Amino acid sequence: MTKSYRICPKCGAKVWGKADSCPICDMDITREKMIVESSEELHEKSARECPKCGACVYSKSEECPICGSDLSCAKKIENVKRGRVKTRCKKCGATLFSETCPFCEE
Repeated sequence: MTKSYRICPKCGAKVWGKADSCPICDMDITREKMIVESSEELHEKSARECPKCGACVYSKSEECPICGSDLSCAKKIENVKRGRVKTRCKKCGATLFSETCPFCEE
């Protein structure tokens, strides 16, 4: 199975499917390159966990795209495997390791 997404140039969020704008910062992403990855590739990358909101951040940004916290001391999460990431917040788009978003509490 493959999934496609674009990387928001403003906040670094992965925007899935054919969305025209980033759900996090509302940046127009129509000119950004579509990236296609298999499900296995998608979940075997390094990420960092935001120390404030718990978002799983895949971009190299020094700031969390969800809450704006500094990620310079963020805990690295190596080889995020399928099943480890439990959900995405439906309100703010954060990739989470729990059922409730610590940032927007949805």
